Amino acid sequence: MKLTKTSAYALTACLQLAAAKPGATLNTESICGPANMPPRYVIQMLSQLVKAGVVSGRTGRGGGYTLAKPAAKISLLAIIEAVEGPLANSGAIDASHLPAKPRKAIEGACAAIVADARKRLASITLAELRAAKAATL
Repeated sequence: MKLTKTSAYALTACLQLAAAKPGATLNTESICGPANMPPRYVIQMLSQLVKAGVVSGRTGRGGGYTLAKPAAKISLLAIIEAVEGPLANSGAIDASHLPAKPRKAIEGACAAIVADARKRLASITLAELRAAKAATL
C-alpha cells in the first residue's frame, strides 16, 4: 500500500494536533512548520478533516484546529478516508483483459486485500501511532 502525499500530510497534521496540550488550538503555521508542509495545501486538507469530523476548526482571532475527539478514538482509516475517499481497489491491477474466471479470482483476491487493509487501518488509532512515533525518537 502506498500512502499519497495527502494522506501523509493528514496523518502528520493529526499527529501535531494530538501532541498539542489539551484544549490548545494550533494555527496552520504551527501544524505545517515542524514538518515543512505547504500551508495552502494543508488548509485544504484540514477542511476535509473538519467535514469528516476528525478535526474541529475555529476561524478568527485565536482560531485554529484541534482534534474533534480524543486521539484514542480516531483511526488511521478515518483520517485517510477523510482526505482520499473510501479505500478501495484503486485499479492497481487491471485484469479486464483476462477471461472471466481468472479475472473474478484476481478481483476477489484484491477485494480481500482491501478489506484486510481497511480492517487493520481501522484498528490503529492516532494515539497508538503517536506512541509508536514517540518510542522511535
